[in-house]
Amino acid sequence: MLDLLENHGISALAYKGPSLTLQAYNSLEHRQFGDLDILISTKHVKLACDLLGQRHYHRTIPPLTATKEADFIRTDHEHEFISPDQLIHIDLHWSLSTRRFPFHIEINGLFNRAQTCFWNNKPINTIGSQDMLLLLCMHANKDLWRKLVWICDIDRFIRKHDMIDWALLAQQARESRCEKALYTALLMTHEILKTPVPGDILTLARSKKLIKHGARALQLSMEEVKPVKTYLQCLAIEPYILALCDTWSERYYFIVRTLVTPTECEMMNIRIPRRLHFIYYIITPIRKIFFCSARFFKRLILN
Repeated sequence: MLDLLENHGISALAYKGPSLTLQAYNSLEHRQFGDLDILISTKHVKLACDLLGQRHYHRTIPPLTATKEADFIRTDHEHEFISPDQLIHIDLHWSLSTRRFPFHIEINGLFNRAQTCFWNNKPINTIGSQDMLLLLCMHANKDLWRKLVWICDIDRFIRKHDMIDWALLAQQARESRCEKALYTALLMTHEILKTPVPGDILTLARSKKLIKHGARALQLSMEEVKPVKTYLQCLAIEPYILALCDTWSERYYFIVRTLVTPTECEMMNIRIPRRLHFIYYIITPIRKIFFCSARFFKRLILN
């Protein structure tokens, strides 16, 4: 798949999945993965989608109009493709998180600092080890620690790459607006698996006072019966992500963007003429607030 993209002038990086397994565990036998994540530039998304379509891969959502497609690319971060035999799942990324999240890792920098790993003596372009550690910490927090293997990934990655520039890593986290996410992940991994993290980093991490939030998020993700959603969560605003925002302005933008950004389902189910496309950003918060209000009155009546 990487060769296909490269042959058509599309620079691509292997991300997570098997490339992470090679970087952290040395062998593909030591970690399971369910899909192939590939990172490309935003300007190449349409061409890459066409190339996959020509090979009979299909997207998990129906086709969008040109305007909706442009909005989706601007606000979201990936397209999911499935092979004709349903065995290969490809996540085509042009960003590392949706626009509503406060985290902002510059894609061009990842390509400039890319490294090469090898599988069957074949070179594979992938994200550099310094960047990968930051991405692992950001991703686990963003997805609310849904998988225990993410803690193992961070631990194994640190133990294998003993030349990590921790000062540079902290600086990158500040510039990428995911400083708290980094420190929370490092402290949790150290507490659970005794990961060798420098003492000054652990001291700084403890000063953020987020370990309880992270531990609670991990605990909730492991429970079979999930607790009833809060009203904020009904609006798709996760309190844990709010706690991870480094500044109040980032919390504000996270709330606003979450409320007004239409989802792919809304774009598919609600048809609006191209000239009135801005109405999506009015309908979306109204629908979310209506749903949350209905839930509130239902609880009020039942109780």
